[in-house]
Amino acid sequence: MRLRAQKRYAAPRRYARVPTPRDLEDFCDAWFRDWTGGNVDKLLGWYAEECFYSDPTRPKGVAGREELPRYLLKWLPMNARMVWTRETLYPTDGGFCVTWSARIPVGDETLVERGMDVVLLDDAGQIVRNEVYFDMSAWRHALRRS
Repeated sequence: MRLRAQKRYAAPRRYARVPTPRDLEDFCDAWFRDWTGGNVDKLLGWYAEECFYSDPTRPKGVAGREELPRYLLKWLPMNARMVWTRETLYPTDGGFCVTWSARIPVGDETLVERGMDVVLLDDAGQIVRNEVYFDMSAWRHALRRS
């Protein structure tokens, strides 16, 4: 399995073997960095053509590289200053689960939220399934205040 990102951006090393836990941590850290900054094209490079993505705002998810950009183009630029940090990564057969913390600027305050992603990778090392889980209550409350 090889882990890769979109070719025009720096990609993690490619692997001719099954990735080690350290390889998956490096992949996750680079992928999380690309969630910051609002660059949808850069982020899409991590996802396979036939991917599935869900999060608390889209619990039924979005499918495919045609639908995912439409969602990300609305969401990512509004949240470009969020910073995601890996806490613990648990390798699985075909991917990993990762707990994370996110610094989320809202108005004059910065929330720190914790959550978890389930990530499955294809044989080329691209994300085919990404399920995001966290409680958005504090974030929604902060948005109402700002």
